[in-house]
Amino acid sequence: MAQLVKLYDYISRYETNPFHYPSRFIQLKQDNWQHFFDRANLTSYETNLTDVELDARKKQLIQRFLNQLLPFQYKWATSTLTHKSYTDKKYIHDDILTFFIQRFPDIYLVMYYPLFSVQKAPIDGEIILISPIGIEIIHVVQEVQDARVIINEQRTWQVESNHDVVSIVSPLITLKRTEQIVASILKLYDINLPIQKTVLSETNDFMYLTLPYRTNIVGKQEYKEWFTQKRALQSPLKNVQLRAMEALLKHCHSTYVRRPEWESDDDDSYMTVGSIGE
Repeated sequence: MAQLVKLYDYISRYETNPFHYPSRFIQLKQDNWQHFFDRANLTSYETNLTDVELDARKKQLIQRFLNQLLPFQYKWATSTLTHKSYTDKKYIHDDILTFFIQRFPDIYLVMYYPLFSVQKAPIDGEIILISPIGIEIIHVVQEVQDARVIINEQRTWQVESNHDVVSIVSPLITLKRTEQIVASILKLYDINLPIQKTVLSETNDFMYLTLPYRTNIVGKQEYKEWFTQKRALQSPLKNVQLRAMEALLKHCHSTYVRRPEWESDDDDSYMTVGSIGE
């Protein structure tokens, strides 16, 4: 389960202590998964299941566990011990956000459409995936199923479906803008991590005569390979990765208020053994 370190302009736990919370999250997740799995007690009360059925049952438990983690992820991405942000409930039902959180290993740090502060002006960013080996800036394309996206060098691309053609703003514009911001921040703090721009679609094919400059195009045909490679990455969290996250968070805009004095928050409690089966 990837770590949501920044959500739009909401204040995040990771802003307050970027070198503590990533490893703390991994430890909490591992500890609570063990409690969750022990309570399920698969081997004792489902001994009559076949190996295949037992594997399907384990997958169901994993998904249930990940679903229970989502509110905790949102909590850490929208509040600190002393402050909180007023949030838009749309993010709770955002399938793309859920995908990036639930389907990637916890060594990935996700910034979901962060709002950067550049010369005191707010600038929208794209999805940023910070891994131990690099930073990937991603624009997700979700057009009508099986529609073809025609890439050109203009400010607009065309989407063809059922003999209809509509125009969309070229994702390369915001990708390049986000890349420039990220690159300038990394340079400011002397952080050396490669940056990759990606246009990503699980549902659509891309058509082009020439590939856009220094941009990875991942359409329906390439999606599975891209996703498999991301999940296959095995590495501990890296110092340079955490430094990059820290630097980027320093230049993000956050809107928040102070918590009321009577409102308490236990930083490390998100799941108890007693509540697992509820």
